[in-house]
Amino acid sequence: MSEKNDKRGRIDRPSPHWVRIEAAAEWLGCKVCYLRRLVAERRIPYSKVGKYLFFDLYELDAWIRSQRIDPLN
Repeated sequence: MSEKNDKRGRIDRPSPHWVRIEAAAEWLGCKVCYLRRLVAERRIPYSKVGKYLFFDLYELDAWIRSQRIDPLN
């Protein structure tokens, strides 16, 4: 990722653990349409800025862990 300075001299650098929906779907191994359905049903953590959806990879990891079903013994 490239860094650039804004008008105030700050470095504009997105956090590497925030990703857009396409990257989140690829990371989870699912299709974008399935991830959009989870968002619509509010079953997955996400942030929305304007029309864009962002996913925190740390939160997705915690969400995946919370979905774990232990086997019956």
